[in-house]
Amino acid sequence: MHPAFRPRSLGQVVTAASKAVLPGRTRIVGTAVAAALTLAAGLLVTTAVTARAAPTLLSQGKTATASSLENATFPASNAVDGNTGTRWSSAFSNPQWIQVDLGSSLTICQVTLNWEAAYGKAFQIQTSPDAATWTSIFSTTTGTGGIQTLTVSGTGRYIRMFGTVRGTPYGYSLWEFSVFTTSGGGGGDTTPPSAPAGLTASGTTANSTNLTWNASTDNVGVTGYDVLQNGATVATATGQGAHDE
Repeated sequence: MHPAFRPRSLGQVVTAASKAVLPGRTRIVGTAVAAALTLAAGLLVTTAVTARAAPTLLSQGKTATASSLENATFPASNAVDGNTGTRWSSAFSNPQWIQVDLGSSLTICQVTLNWEAAYGKAFQIQTSPDAATWTSIFSTTTGTGGIQTLTVSGTGRYIRMFGTVRGTPYGYSLWEFSVFTTSGGGGGDTTPPSAPAGLTASGTTANSTNLTWNASTDNVGVTGYDVLQNGATVATATGQGAHDE
């Protein structure tokens, strides 16, 4: 297998493609693409460069409300104050919710729930344009507690955790309810990385190859590289080399 690669970074998605150069074949070149591999006869490989935006925290310091409080010591605002030593805690019953007003409609890509020991076993993450009509963007009946980082996709001004089954006899309690976006309006990074150059292969057999390349650069930082074979990711690397079989 003879894969190509792309850098993972903190910018917008950018793609480009080229075909590997084979003796006697026509070279097809795209933009911002690394040097092609020397491959076995007859094999064509597509190369892509893709960058990913850094998620931007939206919820900290925003207005938070909740369906109930255990007592006045544990208000909803504690879950969005950036302090993991303060928490929101609900009454000891189902269902319960905590919601955040983001101030305007935004695209949401990630939610992190930092649970106290009183966690939600079954809950949804919901968004709304008006705090009246809600759309579920995540649902589980097997919540684990601890710190749960959820990849989601949705849009709304309001977002809430809506709990239906508690994991303990107590209520629902969150140290932090963190909501993230990658939209330009949220201030996310929009600069793509440079294409990794100098891609070479060594020790190539019928079933494997060793790849090395020059580092990509980025205004924020390259977090890693995805190794692709014909458009499909087959390996990842944090450095400037990979082995694929």
